[in-house]
Amino acid sequence: MNVIYIVLAGWVSSLVGGIVGLGGGFILIPILTLILGWDDKDAIFISITSIFVLALLKNHKNRALIKTHRQLLIPLALFSILGSGLFTLVLNVTPSLYLARGFAVLMIGVGLFFLVDKNPEALIDAKKDPIWKMRLAIFLSGALSGLFGVGGGIINVPILHKIKRFDMKTAANLSFFFIFISSLAAIITQLQVRRAAIDQIPISYLVAIMTGTMLGFYTNRFVPLGNHGIKRLFAILVIFVGVSKLWGSL
Repeated sequence: MNVIYIVLAGWVSSLVGGIVGLGGGFILIPILTLILGWDDKDAIFISITSIFVLALLKNHKNRALIKTHRQLLIPLALFSILGSGLFTLVLNVTPSLYLARGFAVLMIGVGLFFLVDKNPEALIDAKKDPIWKMRLAIFLSGALSGLFGVGGGIINVPILHKIKRFDMKTAANLSFFFIFISSLAAIITQLQVRRAAIDQIPISYLVAIMTGTMLGFYTNRFVPLGNHGIKRLFAILVIFVGVSKLWGSL
């Protein structure tokens, strides 16, 4: 029965995450921990596996868009790798309760920021190119992947939308380039530092999460949402999941 739940969790997380530019960990982690009762650290490994598969599929689909913006994306990817690798090591020594509460507060904060924002274009001077802000933000998105098992899209999407002024659909699609890099780095690092614990996770669970993720990828294209709809959905979802996770950790 667990396998069926994991397939469904992977489907829902990648269906919704694929639309708004998130890897889906913000949905998958609460399902695995609050509903199925998994330990946060095991849930994080399953989550980043799902995120990696979704990002791989999304990047293949959006390869022309990525190629167009590769001069921006490739140098920044190094900061994503650095953040993910360093904070996956931090994960290994951080109590699960702190992870749960930190994840919840982060989600609520980002969601509220997007929900109340009415004039995103006024925040940034178009004559300036704050590349250091981009580098710092992408480093932090990589850190989120390693520490909380999410793809980092909750930072990637706002930064690409606010600083580089991509519309929400483009920001969501480009977000998966960094998500792919950070999730891969997080998987490799986790395999190094938590190999014994990861070996205890049944192979059937990994197959189930990959199956659910692919189903979500192939069905999210049938959900018609414009830029404003994506922005509102993004904000509402992350607030809801953040509140749920915080409530469950109290």
